[in-house]
Amino acid sequence: MFQRIQSIFLALAAALGIAVFFFPLVSIAIKDCSFDLYITGTKHLNTDCPYVFEIKTILHLIIHIALIALSLITLLLFKNRPLQMRLCRIGIMANVVFVFLVFMFSDTIKKSFIAGYGVQADSIVFNFKLGSVLPLIVIVLYFLANRFIKKDELLVKSADRLR
Repeated sequence: MFQRIQSIFLALAAALGIAVFFFPLVSIAIKDCSFDLYITGTKHLNTDCPYVFEIKTILHLIIHIALIALSLITLLLFKNRPLQMRLCRIGIMANVVFVFLVFMFSDTIKKSFIAGYGVQADSIVFNFKLGSVLPLIVIVLYFLANRFIKKDELLVKSADRLR
């Protein structure tokens, strides 16, 4: 199973998916307050902040767990290459949707601070952290895995023609 390079790419995609749990997606700084947004929710970095900001990102969490499961399922379907290629394409699209949700969610947070607390838009600073970059790397790994699975499938088909 792991003798094929695409299996390594898929295993790395699953490992990076698990790593997202340990790194913040976005760091938010508002005046003297700062928050880190993880896949599981928010973490206040200073305790004397006047803004109450607790968000549970259940939708992001569910989608991300499904993406990790998809990586592992795709990895274990090494004998069914056409299905593996389809699951890789689904994984690429799902990760693109996840990255889009993270960026849209950060914009929603900014709008809620402006509307709820009357904070100026200039005073809100977002820094996208490693947790939001890892899904982009997973997209590249899925693309590479799909490419090598396709090469294997073409090699098997050409060998079948020779028999």
